[in-house]
Amino acid sequence: MYEEIFTHGTEHFAGLAISEQWHEQRYPVIRLNLTGLCDPNTLNAELMARWSAACVQAGLSELAALAPHCDEISTLIFKCSALLSQSQTRVVVLIADCDYPLTATLHQRKTLLANQELMRELFLQLSDMSQVHFMLLTGNLHYRIMEGNWGSPIANLSQHWEWAQLLGYTQQELETYFAPYLTEAAARLELSLTELLTQLKRHYGGYCFNYYDPSAQVYCPWSLNHFLAQMLEPDKVPEFGTYWLQQTQLKPKLQALAQAFEPELQDLIQRQPGYFVSRYILSAEAQYIKLWQALNLGLISIKQMPEEDNSYGCPNLEMERSLQRIFELA
Repeated sequence: MYEEIFTHGTEHFAGLAISEQWHEQRYPVIRLNLTGLCDPNTLNAELMARWSAACVQAGLSELAALAPHCDEISTLIFKCSALLSQSQTRVVVLIADCDYPLTATLHQRKTLLANQELMRELFLQLSDMSQVHFMLLTGNLHYRIMEGNWGSPIANLSQHWEWAQLLGYTQQELETYFAPYLTEAAARLELSLTELLTQLKRHYGGYCFNYYDPSAQVYCPWSLNHFLAQMLEPDKVPEFGTYWLQQTQLKPKLQALAQAFEPELQDLIQRQPGYFVSRYILSAEAQYIKLWQALNLGLISIKQMPEEDNSYGCPNLEMERSLQRIFELA
């Protein structure tokens, strides 16, 4: 969405609230995805190749032309920044799975440290780019593990109360923007609309990233979109499938997490429905690494205020089934 609206404005958002609220100019968008990059022997070269390709895609071929004259990704970004300043061109930078080189190597200390050093230089150069109008980095690893890599102007919004519901569809958004699909799905399943909404919440809702308001819940967009996409097939009776694990980029993260966090998660899914896992059963290291990574991945969700015992639990039925599968992957 960010790439589309920064590149083309609101022309494809007619009828949505953002079409009236968006007043930004259009900017070239450098969109980078770090999924799959974790080999320290090739990480630098692959980062340079993906950055160059993203610049070409954004219509900034002059930036990509700098790559043959650079040996390091940090040097390339430094030179790109200087050229942008010289031409007075402002850009938007979007980086998906920004922590993949670290998340995928959590239990390979030597590899992790090597990747961490390179990523630190990358993020420091990015944070110093004066011609960046807006930068958004998304990933799954807790901020505490990444904070040594960020440059000072980069702020973490993951659990900020004002932004927490941006991570999924709210109930109002679901019922407003997907109304035709919901009506069709209810008819095919021979359910009332209220019954369908109840089932969707049980299967794909229940995610909360807001410590100040555990009722501020959202739906998983990936799973909900896949469920509703079944309406595009004529006469298909929709199924409440387990779509979350179809995201192939999650596999190495899930394997690492399952190995590190298995006792607590196994305990969670083997208890009666509605059981909450307490944050107090975890070690200090687990609270900063395992717990936060599990929360950011959506394996668990905030159920009560964090100062209370038993603060976390499975968000929905889909995740309970996914957790079972995770341990098979490990």
